[in-house]
Amino acid sequence: MDGEYRGRNLRKKKSDIIFLIIPAVIIGLIVFYILFHIRVVSKVVTTEEELLNVVADAAVDGKRVVKVKSRVKPDESTFDYLLPATFKRDMYKSSEIHHYQYTYTPHGAYFDVKVKISRPSLIASYFTKIRVHQIASHLKNLESDYEKVKAAHDYLILLNKYNYVKGGAYSCLFSHESACNGYAYSFYLIMKELDIPVTCDFGRTHVWNRVKIGDYWYNIDLTFDDNGTSKPSYVYFLKSNTDWSEHDYGLADAPSSLEVKGKSAKEYYRMIPNYRMIGIIIGILIAGFLVFFLRLAKKAWDKRELKRIEEEMEMAERARLLFEEQIKKKQEEFAKEDHNIW
Repeated sequence: MDGEYRGRNLRKKKSDIIFLIIPAVIIGLIVFYILFHIRVVSKVVTTEEELLNVVADAAVDGKRVVKVKSRVKPDESTFDYLLPATFKRDMYKSSEIHHYQYTYTPHGAYFDVKVKISRPSLIASYFTKIRVHQIASHLKNLESDYEKVKAAHDYLILLNKYNYVKGGAYSCLFSHESACNGYAYSFYLIMKELDIPVTCDFGRTHVWNRVKIGDYWYNIDLTFDDNGTSKPSYVYFLKSNTDWSEHDYGLADAPSSLEVKGKSAKEYYRMIPNYRMIGIIIGILIAGFLVFFLRLAKKAWDKRELKRIEEEMEMAERARLLFEEQIKKKQEEFAKEDHNIW
């Protein structure tokens, strides 16, 4: 009997330890994840350029929060070119950055500056790469680079809706709402997947692309070509600098713009499956699987609990029988004894 109790207590202790270790590991991973995405700069920066550079370096390294001491008081103009600065360092990694927010606190002779960099999670970044690969796989068999560029231009404009409070390729490709950087970054990633030379160019508050077709670079701005209808504009499609004069500065070297030709935007749009609907269906299937799994887990738990209760009842019954047997034995012994006190 004592052995059974000791065995049950040992199993209970092991179970308790496991339930303590699992949350501790999860909390530890969360803390590590948070700390990994924070950079504290020990050096005190003395100029706006130096402040911009340390923040840009941290952003390219995947940090989400940068803390730095600065001799200069930061303002909006300090970080106007933060995104272009990150693109100069690594255009591919920078394509996921879409927003930043800064605060500062006076502290004696310097300012404590904190910059928050908005970027998708690792999971969102992974899914963005998958979606880009999926889209590019349906465009790679088109006849020419020109047609691939036009197909991506038309598809993204019909897919996305301009929303200045959102940004980044993930927002464009999955939420279908983003500001200019969502159009430009998505186009950039798709072109990279198709091995077509491409860049992202920046003005003060806007981002667009250049793309190389044949021997020349052309300016292209998907955001400005999105007029909110089912027929995209081509006013900013594959333009030379001459035809780019009313727009932000252009760096194309093409002698002239290319004429618009090929299939309609809707034809290109229909070439690519409705991944949102596919995602909804997959989500429903995953949710159904989770419900099924949770029900199985609940049944297994209930069965385990029932077995535990039955074992406890069986042990209690054994204890009761043992107790009754001992009482009976004591009574028999008592009955055999001589109780005559005289």
